[in-house]
Order: sequence, then C-alpha cells, then structure tokens
Amino acid sequence: EAKAREEEAIKAGKTIDDGTYTIVSALNKKLVLDVKGAGKSNSTNVQICTSNNSKAQKFKITYNTSKKAYRIVNINANKSLDVKGAKTANKTNVQIYTSNNSCAQFWKIQKNSNGTFTLISTCGNKVLDVYGGIAKNSTNVQIYSSNGTKAQQWTFKKV
Repeated sequence: EAKAREEEAIKAGKTIDDGTYTIVSALNKKLVLDVKGAGKSNSTNVQICTSNNSKAQKFKITYNTSKKAYRIVNINANKSLDVKGAKTANKTNVQIYTSNNSCAQFWKIQKNSNGTFTLISTCGNKVLDVYGGIAKNSTNVQIYSSNGTKAQQWTFKKV
C-alpha cells in the first residue's frame, strides 16, 4: 500500500522526498539558499551564501498532493519561501513569509537531465533564479523566465 501511495505521488508531480535540505546552487556547490542575517520576520530577503550549516540555510520541504507542489519552509524562521506579492514579473524578489497557502509559497520541483532541479513558482510558472547568474555571497534570489542556465538549477542535500 505504501508503494502504491508513493507511485501516485510521483504521478502527481513528486520528485524529491519530504525532508530537511540545504538547497545548493548549480553555479557553485559551496553556495546555498540562505535567509539574510538568519532573519525571522516576514519579508526577510533570500539570497545565496557560502554554506555554513546554519538553520538560516536549512529548509523543510513538504509535498502537497492537492496542489501537486512543494512548500519550502526555512527551519530557523518557520516561514515559507515566498514570491513577493504573488507577482509573476521577471525579477520579482523571493523572501520568507508566514505560511498562507497562496501560490506564492508553492513550488514545483522539476528534475533536469543533468541531475539538477528547477524550482517553478505555482504563480505564473517563473523559476527560482540567482540574479545575473552571479556566483558570490549575498547575491539576491528572484523569479525569472526559465532559460536553462545554471542560475536556475539547484540540488538538494539532505540534512
């Protein structure tokens, strides 16, 4: 029965197991998704930074079968990875925000042929993107039209 449920979940769009992960940029495997300053308040910015094993860089990922998408929650702040204002325009900022079940907080995680993943916002199908493809500390994370570059590719390291 458990196997049947898992097969159903895969058909519904589940690509990774629920759990806590660091989300690593394909631009540089030392750079991970990070909540700026380990902030805990709504609208705190999300960026990439050198991995330091802090809770600001750990995210609990949970699949929602009805939405066929994942909620990604920072374990330090207990807030969801969120597209500011549920907007769909290129360069819209990504932040953390109290979980509210909006499309701004659900992500499809699509496996790429090279083993990386693309995170697609359920608001308008824009993807999680490192601004300008700049692989350095404190580079902002935003949504942008999918272009297949490493700035939009991620891997998940279970913690």
